[in-house]
Amino acid sequence: AIVSSGGQRVTVLLNIYDIGTYGVFKYGVCKLVNTALQPTGMGAFHCGVELFGHEWSYSYIEPRAGYLGAPSRDSGIFACKPRHCPGHSFVDSIPMGSADVDSGDLQSILMGLEMGWPAVRYDMLTKNCCHFCQDLCAQLGLGALPTRVTGLASACASLAAGEVSLMDCRSTIGSTNGGCSSICCGSQTLDPELP
Repeated sequence: AIVSSGGQRVTVLLNIYDIGTYGVFKYGVCKLVNTALQPTGMGAFHCGVELFGHEWSYSYIEPRAGYLGAPSRDSGIFACKPRHCPGHSFVDSIPMGSADVDSGDLQSILMGLEMGWPAVRYDMLTKNCCHFCQDLCAQLGLGALPTRVTGLASACASLAAGEVSLMDCRSTIGSTNGGCSSICCGSQTLDPELP
């Protein structure tokens, strides 16, 4: 957790998105999947942490038009306009609490996280935007992300690692088709010009 350099209490929001707005996702596939998974308390989401007028997240995607910047060229950490992450459809904001930080503290935190979050290490099940947001929130002294945001990737990662059986995964996420591994923050290209 951080030690403030005389910051102020700032509200921190977790912004949640349905994944994708182009390719197969432009037809609302993720929204349909999330609607179907809603009774299980889980879904396939992109998320970002909002504070100081920016939203911070992580992806394999290199920053492009619409992004406000990243701490370094190789980092998967990026900032965008809050509730307007390119390539995703905003769903909800969840208050995560307040942190005693200033913008300098936040920059120090992000620089400290940068080495552990290179773009090339992105994995949709084990190292995605939700994991980054959890790490950033922990550094800000805040609690865990809601299970509805992290649960599907965790269940599918356990399935992929052989820690649980397909039947366990199905009962955990309420799925009847076993399609866990195809539903999460993928390594799409954020290009609003694509059809």
